Amino acid sequence: MAAFTSGALIALLCSATSGRAASEFGAGKDPEPLGKFRNTYYYMIFESDYPKDEKTESILSLDGKLIAKVTKKYYKDLLIEGSGQLNDKRVVNWAGVVDGKSRYHITTLAWGRGTGACALKPFRTIAADPSQIPSGAVVRIKETIGMKLPDGTKHDGIWRAEDTGSAILKDRIDIFIGKKSYNKLLDAAKITHMQALTVTLLKQPMSDSCVFKDPH
Repeated sequence: MAAFTSGALIALLCSATSGRAASEFGAGKDPEPLGKFRNTYYYMIFESDYPKDEKTESILSLDGKLIAKVTKKYYKDLLIEGSGQLNDKRVVNWAGVVDGKSRYHITTLAWGRGTGACALKPFRTIAADPSQIPSGAVVRIKETIGMKLPDGTKHDGIWRAEDTGSAILKDRIDIFIGKKSYNKLLDAAKITHMQALTVTLLKQPMSDSCVFKDPH
């Protein structure tokens, strides 16, 4: 199991988001306007950022095995965000629901997993309603073009719909930013909570897209 320090994660983020041209993401020749979508954002949570309170909550695997004991606050935030790094550097990711409770698995993906076998990529992944934006599609979000990224480069506006969410329905999208503190980059770009963003479809999902692959 690969272990990642916060510094290494930031380096991965910068390398994943800097200097990429739209053509690398397979932009099509005939963009299709999809309309306006109200945005929120999500991120990975780091156990090291939380107070050292009593660990009373159990993170369980799909088969009921104990992955880790964590604090109530960390467990609550993990339920919301879906992926997190533990103090021992393991990355836990939402895997499903058993008897009405969320279960998790350990992943080697640095930021966690989205739909299928897709790796979450800060400032590249969005969660969307598949009935509105096909899972695996490449889209452009107009308002993010030129947005400053953590490494100082500027965003080209290209994103992939490689995640979903129980509350991300109809005219909603959820932008994955990697770390909570990076919300300041959205603020700097004047992208506010639930602001309607302009989304254009650049490319339909390919048959070999990670959204169609088994994550296990």
